[in-house]
Amino acid sequence: MKRILALFLAAVLALSLAACGGGGAPSPTAPPDGQQQPAQQTGDGAQLSGTVEYWSSWSETEPQADVIARAAEAFMEQNPEVKINITWNGRDLRKLIIPALEAGTQIDCFDHNADTVTALWSDYILDLTDFYQQAYPTTGGKTYEEYTMPAFVALAEKLGGGGKYVLPYAPQALLWNYNKDIFAAAGVSAVPATWEEFLAACEKIKAAGYTPITTDDLYAVNVYGYYLAKLKGDDWVFELVNDATKAMWDDPACLEAAKAIQELADKGYYAANVASNKFPSAQQEMVIEEKTAMYLNGTWLPNEVKDTAREDFPWGQFAFPTVPGGVDGPEAGAYGCTGLAINKNADPKVAEAAFSFFVFLTSGEWDKTYAEETRSIPMDQANAWPAALADAEKIIPAYTTRYYSQTAIRMNNDVLPVIQSGVINLISGNMTAEQFIAEMKK
Repeated sequence: MKRILALFLAAVLALSLAACGGGGAPSPTAPPDGQQQPAQQTGDGAQLSGTVEYWSSWSETEPQADVIARAAEAFMEQNPEVKINITWNGRDLRKLIIPALEAGTQIDCFDHNADTVTALWSDYILDLTDFYQQAYPTTGGKTYEEYTMPAFVALAEKLGGGGKYVLPYAPQALLWNYNKDIFAAAGVSAVPATWEEFLAACEKIKAAGYTPITTDDLYAVNVYGYYLAKLKGDDWVFELVNDATKAMWDDPACLEAAKAIQELADKGYYAANVASNKFPSAQQEMVIEEKTAMYLNGTWLPNEVKDTAREDFPWGQFAFPTVPGGVDGPEAGAYGCTGLAINKNADPKVAEAAFSFFVFLTSGEWDKTYAEETRSIPMDQANAWPAALADAEKIIPAYTTRYYSQTAIRMNNDVLPVIQSGVINLISGNMTAEQFIAEMKK
């Protein structure tokens, strides 16, 4: 029955996209205790006002959308001259936003993966630096820049080339998620920090009768991308996937990384069904059957499977290990966030109201509510991380070198399908490392 349930849920959940959070029951509309604040004022002392047309990349049925909608209601109660209209586009926003803006549709602010916002829509968005340097009712007298998580202020600056063109929220990182009970049963007493330790852990887990690693069509490519990034640096990987000549695939590092991944397949460390796994079947099998130890996925994973995993599922996370001869150590990792952007042509009063609303959402009690109900990482440094991400709290703040949110291996949509197909063949034992490189060079 568990197997039937897993397959049924996989079929249903396949309608949603990765890192989306899944559905949830509607929550009360009342604002959290302690978030009642007087009406906010603009920089010149006037009351906030204006109608904010906000297009979101969340779907209306997702818990993220539920919290944002309730926060908007609370914000409008406190600021009666502000109206926030939200259009829930889901991930289709990526295809819709530019045609809508160019057609003159009134869109004052919008959100999506912060890398996507700054890479694809930089011609349409406002520099928010001045807003960062203001204090707000929920920031305790500090500017927003001083109040929010420093790593993501730095990320906004990096993505904006010095300016801050997004307000980060819903922070996330790509890590190894694992089942602590399986590690304990297999005698793996410490999470692996090096590739050699990772292989040793896989061998112990296999010997104990468990499957060390699972993945699916959506996430399979990340193991190769992460290994290569640790070996050569993520900027180098970005150049690789955007090299029109394909000459960079002749670099010995590409074959070295492929051989490391092939070894995982040759030793039987991957689940037997990785060649046919379609998202989200792997993650459902991991939490329902509890026979698989590890899955390279995001900090969003515990939330995506919260309706099918047991309440006390023993979640753990560890950073992608260092690799032999690599240029990057534990200080480097793949992380990102959702980013709110404001239309550079928005009315200044509306822009200020929009930014103020997202400060309201990402600080104090509403930030706490968002983190708890979506099992995500809080932006407010005073708020606790979800128990399911306790290990991640030890990893992410230590990062000083930032990779793209799922490494640069995914940063060319034209070649990504070829790499995905090749990696799936590699990890399922249907292709050798040498054949993989030959396929990439085509």
